Amino acid sequence: MNLRYRRAIAPMLRAAAPRHSACQHCGWPWSRVVPRSVTYEERETSSSGIFFVCTDCWPLLTAAEAIKYACRTVLGYGPAGMRHTAWDQSTGVTAVLAVAKEMGASQVEESHLPL
Repeated sequence: MNLRYRRAIAPMLRAAAPRHSACQHCGWPWSRVVPRSVTYEERETSSSGIFFVCTDCWPLLTAAEAIKYACRTVLGYGPAGMRHTAWDQSTGVTAVLAVAKEMGASQVEESHLPL
């Protein structure tokens, strides 16, 4: 589906699902799309992941956009300035670096992240 169309109708969809956060690229609430998760920590019995865009938007992102959205998520901001709980510093950095690596931007340094 066209990104321009998705962004145009996103406010109506978010109004219909006010308790759901949304994809940071198209704005559709998670009740309408599937999140694209990036694993940043593997444990023996489980793993932790970060998601900030839907599976439809993931292939459209540049590495810079993905890192920007991941930083927003870690800092506690969603689409349209929605505020939620910020992550602790070390976990947030680990998550953002995992996103950078998955996007092929493995040369990103922790000191350059706005966290």
